[in-house]
Amino acid sequence: MNSPFNLLFSGDLSFSGIFKSKVRRNDTIFDDSISAALKSADFVITNLEGPVTDQPLTEQNAIDLRQPLNGVAYLAQRCNPVFNLANNHTLDCGLNGLQETTRQIESAGGRSFGADKTAAAVYLTNGEVRIALIAVLLPGAYSAEKGAESVFTFSDSGYLQRQVHEASEKAEYVILNVHGGEEYTRFPSPRRRKILRRLARLQNVDIIIAHHSHVFQGIENVNETLIFYSLGNFVFDLPKHRAFPATRQSALVQFHFDKEGFQYELLPAATDIDAGLVQEAGSEFLEEIKRRSDFSAYYRNWLREAHSVLYADSGQNEPAEKNTVRLKERSFLQLVFSASFYARSFRILRDQEKRSSYFGALLYRFLKKTGFIN
Repeated sequence: MNSPFNLLFSGDLSFSGIFKSKVRRNDTIFDDSISAALKSADFVITNLEGPVTDQPLTEQNAIDLRQPLNGVAYLAQRCNPVFNLANNHTLDCGLNGLQETTRQIESAGGRSFGADKTAAAVYLTNGEVRIALIAVLLPGAYSAEKGAESVFTFSDSGYLQRQVHEASEKAEYVILNVHGGEEYTRFPSPRRRKILRRLARLQNVDIIIAHHSHVFQGIENVNETLIFYSLGNFVFDLPKHRAFPATRQSALVQFHFDKEGFQYELLPAATDIDAGLVQEAGSEFLEEIKRRSDFSAYYRNWLREAHSVLYADSGQNEPAEKNTVRLKERSFLQLVFSASFYARSFRILRDQEKRSSYFGALLYRFLKKTGFIN
C-alpha cells in the first residue's frame, strides 16, 4: 500500500517582533512537537505575511512586516515550505520587494504561489497523488495604488471556476487559499462567510484554507467542501495583536491524501511571545475549536465577537483593559453623539474590511441595551 501524501497547512507567518531577532540569530522558535510536525510533512504551506527584503516600505506609516533576509532559508532548513503570497502585505515594498522575495524563496529551494493576477495553480505531488493550490485575494485587501494587478483578486466567479476546472483536470484535489476580511474575531463576519460559502459551491473545490483574521476561526462543511475560516497566527509578534489574546492561539492542519480521499487532523499551537516560542497547545483548545465550529447560534456569537473587538481596538495604543473600562463608562447615546465617534466611524466606513465588524458591534450594543440579547 502506498503511503499517503501529507500536506501541513499553517496560519499567518511573520518573523516579526521577537521572532525577527531570533531568526536572524538562527535561534529556536519551535518546540519539539511543532518541529516534528513540520519535518514530517511532504510540504508545509504557509501564508507569508510580508516581503523578504530590506527594500524601503512604499507606503508611509505602513506596518513594517519585512522579513529577515534569512527568514525563508530558516524555514527551509526545518521543512519543505510552500509560501502563499496572495495577501495584503506582499507588495509593502513594491514590485522590487516582491521580486526579491521570490528570489529568496527559489534560492532556498522553496516554492511560492499567489503573486500572479491570473490565479495560476501550483501543483504538488508525491508521484501518486497530485494537488493543485490556487490563491485568491478578497476584494478590498488592496487598493489600486498598491498594485492589485500583481495578485489575483476575486471578482469574477466565472473566471475562477474556469481556473478551478482546469486545475481539477490536472490534479486529484483542488485547494483554495483565500486571504482577506475582518480581523481578530473568533467567528467569520457574515459578509466573509457568505463569500467563502459561495466559493465552496464552485465545482471541484475540495478544501478552502482562509487567512487574515489572525485568530483561529471555525471549520464548516459546505457542499462537501471543507472551509477553514482562519488558522490564526502561526508565527507573529506585533504590538497591536497583544490586545487580543486569541491571536496567540492557532492550529496546524495535517492532511493525508490518497487516490480515494483524504483525512485531516489538527495540532493546536500556542505562541509564547515573551520567549519567542511556538509550542504545542493543550487539548482544551481542540474543544474550543469545536465551539467555534458550531454555527447554530452563529449570528449572536458574531455580534458579541464584533463588540468585544471594538472594545479592545478602540483606544489605539492604550491597554485593552483600559479601553474596555473607558468605553463601558460611556452610554450608547454618549457614543452616538460624540465627535470622536463620527470621526472614527468615517475612517472605518472607508475600510471595507472593518465595516461589518463595526456595525455588528453597534448592533450588539443596541440589542443588549434594549434587552433583545442577554
